[in-house]
Amino acid sequence: MQRIHLLFIFVLIATLSATPVFSQDDASVVVIAPGEPILIGVYAEYGTEDRRLHGIDVLRGIRLALDDWPAATVDSSAFPFALDVQTALCTAEDGAAVAEYFTSETQAVGVIGPTCSSACLAAAPIYDAAGFSTVSPGGCTAPVLVTSGFTSFNHTSPTNIHQARIGAAYIFDTLGLRRIATIRDNSPYAIGLERAVTATFIDLGGEVVATGEITVGEEDYAPLLAALAESEPQLIYFAGFPDQATLLLQQRAAAGLADIPFFGGNAWLDNTVIERAGDAAEGAYVTADLTVLGSEESRSRRQEITTLYEATFGEPPVSHHYDKAYDAWIMFLQAIEAVGALDGAGNLVLNRADIAAFLRSFGPYEGISGRIECDGSGECASAPVGIWQVQGGAFTLIEQIDTVTDE
Repeated sequence: MQRIHLLFIFVLIATLSATPVFSQDDASVVVIAPGEPILIGVYAEYGTEDRRLHGIDVLRGIRLALDDWPAATVDSSAFPFALDVQTALCTAEDGAAVAEYFTSETQAVGVIGPTCSSACLAAAPIYDAAGFSTVSPGGCTAPVLVTSGFTSFNHTSPTNIHQARIGAAYIFDTLGLRRIATIRDNSPYAIGLERAVTATFIDLGGEVVATGEITVGEEDYAPLLAALAESEPQLIYFAGFPDQATLLLQQRAAAGLADIPFFGGNAWLDNTVIERAGDAAEGAYVTADLTVLGSEESRSRRQEITTLYEATFGEPPVSHHYDKAYDAWIMFLQAIEAVGALDGAGNLVLNRADIAAFLRSFGPYEGISGRIECDGSGECASAPVGIWQVQGGAFTLIEQIDTVTDE
């Protein structure tokens, strides 16, 4: 775990000269003196190139939100925000380590992040025990996160069960294919997604002829692809992340699978895949939630923020996390302004239990990432699912499916 110090974050980072203090009567109560900052923790991922870029997008989304909302106002008194930004890998070990840091060594009011299910699953029990609240700005989409009774976890992306069912149905009904092979890594995200696709495809009458598991960090998938080719699949479904999707796309031709459709989930809907895989990515399919559609107000506001992002940072967003990070910031801002109170000395008094209750019932709110309405389980977003295909060197939305029937 490392501290990150990025030039484009011009708010207070890490150690503060004057910090919030806990009430002596209740450790869940944070008291902030007039003019002192409200501390928000941020978990930004780094490591492989695609994860680092996602972490940067999270920080940039928060930076834009801070520009718009630099302080919380309670009873006409404004309290500025400060960030404690921790960078870590997308692993269970780092997820737990960052959670231990925030809950044991800081007076953070809450935490934005992380953005992968492995880290979120490991962190949730630690945050639960400490009475913290977190909002994941995308990525933590394993269904178990909203079915395990965690009290701290919230996220602004739908769980992946819907995209799994829609993806499997699209392969069976629209593409008309009956034999698929699946590949996954060993992350909770990939395992849950691959299992849901497999179950739905079999229920529809299809056959999963082979399943392969890869290890993140490996670079030679030739043996795996050759073994899958022997099963003669009509399509390969990959549940995993951009680096591995890139390698699989590049290496499948050598196994005689160049003409076999390649399909996957939202985690590798990332422009870096196309940039690195080039022509090998052409024709690949990906499912992803369409929270970005939202209302007309959401779409207009999102376009403003996207334009501002490009003007501020000199490049377009590289992932789908910046807009969700912006909305995660708004969730904490509104929670603090709603439940905060001033004592007789003008101190801001915040109870983390009240913040948690507010977040769990947040909304409905038209954010820039779409409609946000928390249902009490940590699930705060539901949306249509889009089918995307790489066409002409770009991910192109080819179909929108508005409804999903839960079983």
